[in-house]
Amino acid sequence: MSVPPKVFRDTLAQVSGKMLTPVDINNLKQKLRMEDSNGATDVTLLMETLDNILEQEPGSYVEITIGDDGKITNIFIQLPFMKEALVKFPEVLLLDGTYRINNTKMPLYTFMVEYGYGCSIPVGHFFVANENMETIAAGFESLKKSVGVKILSQNQVFLVDKDFTEIGLVRKYFPESAIHLCLFHVFKTFRSETTKILGKNRNEITELVEKIVYCSTEETYEELYAQLLVKTTSQFEEYLKKKNWHECRHMWVSAWRKKTVTFGNRTTNRLESFHHKLKEVMKSMQSVAECVRGLVRFSNRKEFEIEHRRFLSKSTVAYCASANHEGLDGLVVDFPIV
Repeated sequence: MSVPPKVFRDTLAQVSGKMLTPVDINNLKQKLRMEDSNGATDVTLLMETLDNILEQEPGSYVEITIGDDGKITNIFIQLPFMKEALVKFPEVLLLDGTYRINNTKMPLYTFMVEYGYGCSIPVGHFFVANENMETIAAGFESLKKSVGVKILSQNQVFLVDKDFTEIGLVRKYFPESAIHLCLFHVFKTFRSETTKILGKNRNEITELVEKIVYCSTEETYEELYAQLLVKTTSQFEEYLKKKNWHECRHMWVSAWRKKTVTFGNRTTNRLESFHHKLKEVMKSMQSVAECVRGLVRFSNRKEFEIEHRRFLSKSTVAYCASANHEGLDGLVVDFPIV
């Protein structure tokens, strides 16, 4: 029940008169976990959990990748409603990872789309043993297997952080897609670098960078970028060149981004919000099997959200005013259903 150890210890001391140490409490937790699992290993529990998903969620796609050392390196999970969402709305995809949600320290990556009712829908989850390109690539490969190359080829924009591993994999599996960088992380990175490198004029440079990000034409970008090079220091100019900001301007400047379909998505915030809420109900000390069960339960809430919004769209009546009928106070209105 996620009771803080101190509260548990103090309450037990009041009831029994005995004071337990943190080691005692941890040993008790381990004992209860073993009793709950009937002595089964974490791997056995994980396999049973994945089998239950396939049994209880017909049409799910689950894949496990095993490394050369015999250890699990990747666990991909896609529920039926996730596949349906990706098939219907493949144009814009988001990708982001999160950490500290299981006792093996396996990061969780999630693919996400924006559904037709405006809600955010995860379309695939995968746990990775490490963040090497080969390991993360297994998640992309599983996504391709689950829906096919034809669906992935319909993607137009892929939204990520400025992570070269993720960008390299997007270019491999989505060669025709435009790659957009999350603007929240773009501004965060520039603010951090200007604080470290620049002196008194960092606020002026930050404002100039913001103008560059939101400029509407390529000509305006060239003018503002030239101003930036004049006003900044050689150290910051070197940083811009080293990190290829100018070379990848089509990923973060509006003059290029506006040419593609985005559905209004300029950041990965909707995915980060999903991960934040997920971590509120998941703990870093739970097993991978417990983590997977919680992930499935939490993801299924998104399916209920789709159904709820679908119901509202069918049951809600909207009206549009026009000049056909005399209304109150002489107002001319009409009420056709739209």
